[in-house]
Amino acid sequence: MATFTCPDCKNKVSDKAEACPKCGRKFTAEEVAGLIKTEKNAVRFGCGLLLLIGIVLYFIFGGDSPKDIQTAGTMSAESGLAELKGLGFTPTELMQKLNNFGRKNNLAVLVEDIYKTKGSESDINDVYRADISENIIMQMTTRRGKKNVDSISIIAVPKTNDESMVLMLSMGYLIGVCNPELSPDTRGKLITTLMQDKNGKLNAKQSVGAGDIKYTFTSSNVTGIAFYVENRADADSKK
Repeated sequence: MATFTCPDCKNKVSDKAEACPKCGRKFTAEEVAGLIKTEKNAVRFGCGLLLLIGIVLYFIFGGDSPKDIQTAGTMSAESGLAELKGLGFTPTELMQKLNNFGRKNNLAVLVEDIYKTKGSESDINDVYRADISENIIMQMTTRRGKKNVDSISIIAVPKTNDESMVLMLSMGYLIGVCNPELSPDTRGKLITTLMQDKNGKLNAKQSVGAGDIKYTFTSSNVTGIAFYVENRADADSKK
């Protein structure tokens, strides 16, 4: 059973109902189908047309692949050995949450597999990686030997319109998982604030908080795009 929002009173209405149970507005079958389709599109493209235009017009360029800029493009997840609150799930749980979010909203599976990268004995973090596409990768850091994800970063050098869309959706997935209380419209506004300055160009760096989570977006013609997610308390402790 599908539902849609009544345009008059904003009440949720079943597609089986002939009228809104709250305000009494009647609907034709064609109107119901149109309202349901509109709401599905709002979930699928909650980041908005303005954001898509921003990515496509301002960040389709060549250059190194994310594999080549992995170290330069990733912001450090740790600045010391203080105990971190983290994000409250393991790398495997994150992958499951991202894919469940996609299925729930009739979107594609985002992450097929994650794997632990090789590090040195002196590293204080373990790093897990997922390849979203050829030019978009996601990294999750945990404290050495621990499972709780302390931070997540998406590193991208989108080279096609399709990859720009995948990047946009990937950011939306992460926000949807880390802040499930936010509506699609709010998620879209959050991403637009992160990415676009007042002139509609990509921000060089911008951070926005939502609940317990801090999101940071950076862009550079040299290193590409980085989208970073961490606990706000952890971010504050590093200042």
